[in-house]
Amino acid sequence: MDILLFIAELAKALAWPLTLLVLGMLFRAEIRLLLGRMKKGKVGAAELEFEVAVRTLESESKALTAPAAASALTAPQVALLSSDPRAAIIGAWLQVEDAVEQLLYARAASVDEVPKNRGALLRALTRQELLAPQHIALLNELRALRNQAVHEVDFRPAPDSVGSYIKLANELLAAIHAVAGKETSS
Repeated sequence: MDILLFIAELAKALAWPLTLLVLGMLFRAEIRLLLGRMKKGKVGAAELEFEVAVRTLESESKALTAPAAASALTAPQVALLSSDPRAAIIGAWLQVEDAVEQLLYARAASVDEVPKNRGALLRALTRQELLAPQHIALLNELRALRNQAVHEVDFRPAPDSVGSYIKLANELLAAIHAVAGKETSS
């Protein structure tokens, strides 16, 4: 009798896990599609919100058609991708901010005209319409993603998403340098 009781209890304990496993196997394609549409969440070490936003920016930026060399990752960026993704994102963003600052200094009549605050720098760039609207939009989106990387405590995105972020930042950097080149040659 004890063996029958054991089998009955085992069947009760395994009923839901086995049911979920069978349903997962039957509907795995549909589940995969649903997971692809998720906007925010954590699965293991993946930050879905960051990854979805980067994927969206990547598809939108294909219209910008920056040269392939402009979006190439540098050796230090590649090294940081998996070891410290937060530092890789912040480093790429700081390069963009520095380029914006240099561009505004090149255009300013005096040093006092250039804002000292980083947020004010970006607003001044937008106000002066030095970049195309799609580059300004990319700049603002990259800034929002950088803020997410800085402020979220458990921020651990996939390395390929971080690589995409850096490529987008490099493309924006190339656009800023192109405008700066036009400014100095004028």
